[in-house]
Amino acid sequence: MELQSSIMPKFLSTDLPKLKDEEDDRSIKKSILDLLDKINTVADSSYPLGYVYTQYSGQTAPASLFGGTWTDITATSLPTQVYDSGSNANGSWIRYTDGTMMQWGIATITLASAATSNYFGNTAGTVAYGTNTFNLPQNFSSLTASFTTGGMGAGGATTVRVYSYTLSTFSMSATDVSTASGSYVVNWQAIGKWSSAPVYPVTLWKRTGGSLATTTGTSAVTGIYDSGTNSNGSWIRFTDGTMQCWQYDETNLKTTANAAGNVFFTASPTYYTYPIPFIANPSVTTGVKGQSVAAWSSGASITPTTFGLYTFSYVLNGTAYNTWSAIGKWK
Repeated sequence: MELQSSIMPKFLSTDLPKLKDEEDDRSIKKSILDLLDKINTVADSSYPLGYVYTQYSGQTAPASLFGGTWTDITATSLPTQVYDSGSNANGSWIRYTDGTMMQWGIATITLASAATSNYFGNTAGTVAYGTNTFNLPQNFSSLTASFTTGGMGAGGATTVRVYSYTLSTFSMSATDVSTASGSYVVNWQAIGKWSSAPVYPVTLWKRTGGSLATTTGTSAVTGIYDSGTNSNGSWIRFTDGTMQCWQYDETNLKTTANAAGNVFFTASPTYYTYPIPFIANPSVTTGVKGQSVAAWSSGASITPTTFGLYTFSYVLNGTAYNTWSAIGKWK
């Protein structure tokens, strides 16, 4: 919002009217010029040399508003901030001024019974398998995005992956060691570029010379609200209400001998509490660091305060360490 003052442009003595009495003429001219000097001094003191002015989209540049000489310092002075964020039927996104974009959501894959010759170490048998293609909430600008997934099965589904994507869509597959057909809920996250070059919602101008005549108001740019770490993990909260939490958990997660072929998985989920609660269910994706195992983690349940994980291994029983990331809204 601009607050336009009543300060007038600078005037010259030739702009003033002449009076019949020369002495009165000189006295009145001096009084008026003294007043104008004071007015112009207020303008110069409001935006002295070195002052930085924030111009928002659709607003007029300061040189046109006030006069003076101004230099665009946006690229060298403005830190990376949130450009915008939002949600639609396909998921949610947050775009940053450096061109980076994070997207996330929840999708459902339809599973059907399928024959397999070598899934997860099984030499023969059947599994439940399905693929689906989904629309992204916002288009990427290049095919260099990274996708991660987190399953929401009840302990049977062992793999979910994004096997292809375009600028506007992505395709996922899910495989379950059981043979039951049905629906499988998947959390997904993607990070990439929405712009190949920085895009700023404002322009920063630094006054480097000239004289001024008016004043205006400025506001703050959306950015990081706070960040931190506690015993439940780390977080970063943005002023638009978005929050991301994450943790690397070094708890010993031993898989049990619940073998289906050579597949081992935990008999019950391990539950985690977010370092700060969300206001609605977030998107959760997971990873596993294994010792002599190749493993996946699959989400058992998700709430605004907690979520549960099963851990799977298709080689042998062993020890694994979970990593997870959750993104959603804190306000």
